[in-house]
Amino acid sequence: MVLQTDTSSLDSDLTFYDASTSPVTLCKANLSLIRDDNAIIGCRLCCQVSFEQYQKIDTDSLFNFESELRGSLVGGEFIPDVDLHLEISLKPDILPNLLEHGENPEAVVAYLLALSQKTQTLIHRSASFVATTGEDLEVEQSPNSAPPDLTQNEVDPLLQTESWLCLSVKQVQDSNEVGYKTFWGYVNPANLYQTVAGGEQILSGVAGFLEKWIEGNWSEAAEKIANEIVEDFGHSLEALVDESLSELDDDAEHGITDHDTGEPSSLFDIVTAFFAAEDWPIYKREGTTNLQLAFQGDNGQWSCYVQVNETRQEFLFYSLCPVTVPVDKRLVMAEFLTRANYGLTIGNFEMDFDSGEVHYKTSLDVEGARLTIALVRQLVYANLMIMDRYLPGIMAVIYGNVSAVDAIAQIEN
Repeated sequence: MVLQTDTSSLDSDLTFYDASTSPVTLCKANLSLIRDDNAIIGCRLCCQVSFEQYQKIDTDSLFNFESELRGSLVGGEFIPDVDLHLEISLKPDILPNLLEHGENPEAVVAYLLALSQKTQTLIHRSASFVATTGEDLEVEQSPNSAPPDLTQNEVDPLLQTESWLCLSVKQVQDSNEVGYKTFWGYVNPANLYQTVAGGEQILSGVAGFLEKWIEGNWSEAAEKIANEIVEDFGHSLEALVDESLSELDDDAEHGITDHDTGEPSSLFDIVTAFFAAEDWPIYKREGTTNLQLAFQGDNGQWSCYVQVNETRQEFLFYSLCPVTVPVDKRLVMAEFLTRANYGLTIGNFEMDFDSGEVHYKTSLDVEGARLTIALVRQLVYANLMIMDRYLPGIMAVIYGNVSAVDAIAQIEN
């Protein structure tokens, strides 16, 4: 993907509004449109803010600026009396609103400035009307009447701080530059609605950010906020972030490699390292790479086993239902398990029609990739959670003569 950037300067200040319609005015701004071939995929503003404005942006998390999602500060500390340079990017889902009014920087700049001036005029007229009359009336508007106070919903999304993502903050101090990039600066919002190539660049950006993040202020709270914000952009991106978080967390905490070759350890070593870290007793079948263990859930106790195939680079984890299904219940159980499987995203139920054995399976093929402790953790606990959730339904079908439909309804509704 070859990107081109077209830039134009704003000859006036641009004012944005937060949830309380408190204004944030950005000055000395340049606007850039980012193109992939002929398609515009991003819009950025590079602007100047005072130290006091920066503190407000920081405190109120404006422009999706979460303190937990900033990278490490490089070059020193910010000085209170010196302006800072802010780079923000319009959310990709808001971009079409802007492109309706032009597809070159000059037209976009003219529209944003006119929109900003119009909004300020409306707010000023509203404030003057309230100050003069002491009333804030909902009246039918005429050309000569003053409007009521604007709310956040009435401010155009293009001028709402929540529609923009802070990419970086910098401050020039003599010949030195102090600053940091945020999560969004590493990810590059222009990639969020791209296809495969965008996904690869997102993952690369996430990895770059998290590598520095782990070195500095890694915390569970920060991971939670990252996932919550990213969720707004779709589950496919969330999956990429989860994968990157898992791999980096594993490397930082466990560093499981073969110290002689520098290559990752065997799948079996990684799996056994997970259970050792969890202080979970396991039994290894002699002459195999299979493991057995027990688990106590909220709704029952059952056995589990692990299969590791080094040749095919496969990891499989099974929860075994503690009871077998009688012959006369296997058809209704098959319906129950089919209904349960529908909508499950990780793993599936299986039943042996000959023996009546039921188990839940989660698996991963890591050929060409790498298994990590964090990925093992995700597959194991997802498996256990699903078995524990649906076990009462399995028992109800076997012992309570409950239909598959009713058993599923009791669980999922």
